[in-house]
Amino acid sequence: MTSGSVVAGDPAVGPWLRGAVAGDQERLRVWRNAAARAFFQSAAIDAEAQRRWFEGYLGREEDFLFMVMEAAEPRGCLGVRLVDGEWDVYNVIRGERTAGSRGAMARGLELLVDFARRRAKLPVRAVVLAGNPAIGWYERHGFAVVRRNPGSVVMRWKGTSALPAGGS
Repeated sequence: MTSGSVVAGDPAVGPWLRGAVAGDQERLRVWRNAAARAFFQSAAIDAEAQRRWFEGYLGREEDFLFMVMEAAEPRGCLGVRLVDGEWDVYNVIRGERTAGSRGAMARGLELLVDFARRRAKLPVRAVVLAGNPAIGWYERHGFAVVRRNPGSVVMRWKGTSALPAGGS
């Protein structure tokens, strides 16, 4: 769980991360429902389901949800949690698309991996629905497919330094 303070990055020079707070719930729900086809649980969620999820999230250790910020505006979200001795990247949603926001989510992913690896130098993975265009995005930003399952692809960050390769 995270607080709403600046967690990673520098707001003065580019995209940065802040912890998600209760006031972000409706925005997160709208973004998630708009991207539902990219989630394993693809049914739309209502405000009460979002509230219950967020309340549960707040009680979990080593589970962090961030808003990807550009200046003072949220552009998306992403999370990382400790699962079976690995960092698991989840809830990656590009919520706001603006002409100037290209690359904000990529920078957010860099900052997320750096945040997790500074906490514990453990492997970083993402489990993505098979056929999801995000697979290529992850590959462009330091992840590689390590296993194909029926319905999903397991990817692992292959970087050797604190930050994966940059870019948009």
